[in-house]
Amino acid sequence: MIRWKTVPSGHRTLCGATVSVAAVLGKGDACPTATVCSHTMRTFDVIVVGLGGIGSAAACHLASRGQRVLGLDRFPIAHDKGSSHGQTRLIRLAYFEHPDYVPLLQRAYELWRDLEARTGRRLLVESGLVMAGPGDGTVITGALTSAATHGLELERLSAREACRRWPVFALPESWAVVHERRAGYLFVEACVAAHAEAAQQAGATLETGVRVHGWRADGAGVVVSTDRGVKIAEHSGGHIVAGFSGHGFKFASVMGSALADLATTGSTSLPIGFLSPRRFC
Repeated sequence: MIRWKTVPSGHRTLCGATVSVAAVLGKGDACPTATVCSHTMRTFDVIVVGLGGIGSAAACHLASRGQRVLGLDRFPIAHDKGSSHGQTRLIRLAYFEHPDYVPLLQRAYELWRDLEARTGRRLLVESGLVMAGPGDGTVITGALTSAATHGLELERLSAREACRRWPVFALPESWAVVHERRAGYLFVEACVAAHAEAAQQAGATLETGVRVHGWRADGAGVVVSTDRGVKIAEHSGGHIVAGFSGHGFKFASVMGSALADLATTGSTSLPIGFLSPRRFC
């Protein structure tokens, strides 16, 4: 379980994620100037800063739960200035890196399919995946371990069998091969656009072309400074949460859901405890 820690202002901040997007939770919008004019303020429960893979997913899940969401990004939706750009990204269930990722991936598949149904976009193609290498290497042994741990479908082949089925390959006869039928790829920028679309359909306000200069706790709220003035969050339970990009775009849908859990309730039933920085201690 990832826990929140209390800081002197009484706000809570998520420990241990690498910042690639950040969501500042509270209430409020901006006045045109840095002066706080309460009679002109619109109120929000959430301000999401950064609308890439994780940020757009978090905005979508939060808005879908009835939260009043403001999303901010310096660039247009599905831009090419961050890690969530390009045509496709691989997605697979038999995650050779560690079996702990598999439950998150299983939920990610469900959420990507839900998003397809919600927006009418084609986002996930289960094309199948062939992985080959030394039989005692990290990739083959790791994929087999994850498949055995979670009861995943994973076909084992010899190099000769694989070359007969897929003649384009020329593999060393000593290598082992596995074929994952349900692996495939995501249309990355379409996924970001779909989350943003679904967020707006659920009532979120998304603003692009906004430079965020910083944020600070201010009494019973949070102040987010931008080149369009300040965004005021008058909320004694404001939060900061952070996403990550290094673990792969494939997780964006499920991590957006997890961040929405953490932001609204302070906990999540999703198995993300293994991502804590405590694993490095």
